[in-house]
Amino acid sequence: MTKAPRVQPFVEANWLHNSQDFCTSMNGTQDCLAGYRNRAEVLAGVRGDVSQQVQ
Repeated sequence: MTKAPRVQPFVEANWLHNSQDFCTSMNGTQDCLAGYRNRAEVLAGVRGDVSQQVQ
């Protein structure tokens, strides 16, 4: 007997917080990357089994 494919919806939320810039220095030269201080992302979708061998 084969089972019906499982399909499961999902929602995911992430909050990324950077407290400081990222810097590197080499041979007396400093280079900084100023990124976002606060960033949010929301993901929504569906996960499921294509077949019993592939998930």
